[in-house]
Amino acid sequence: MNADCSRGCGFETEVVRAIRIEETKDMESTELHQGEFGSCCADLAECMRQPNSLIRVGETGTLFLSIGYLITDEGTGWFDHAVIFCPFCGKQLQDRAEIAERAAAD
Repeated sequence: MNADCSRGCGFETEVVRAIRIEETKDMESTELHQGEFGSCCADLAECMRQPNSLIRVGETGTLFLSIGYLITDEGTGWFDHAVIFCPFCGKQLQDRAEIAERAAAD
C-alpha cells in the first residue's frame, strides 16, 4: 500500500481539483438573481417567513444563515454565514464582492 493512499492517492486529488475548477467556472458564469431575497423560490420565501428563522437578512442587507451558536454569560452568540446561493433552488442571490462592499460600509 502506498503511504499516500491513506490520505488519498494522487488520482483522487486530481479528480477533486478538476471538479472544483468546473464548479468555480459554473459559479463565475451564474447570473445573479434580481429581486428581493426569497423571490427566487417558494421554499426560501416560506423559510424566511417563519418566526425565528435561521435564514435572515442582516442590518446591512446581506442574507445570512445561522450555522451555530454559543451560550455565554452575556447571552447567546450566533455564528452567521453569508448565503451566496439559495439553499433550495441554487440560484445565485449575492456575490462575495457585494457582501464585502456592504460589510465595509457598515
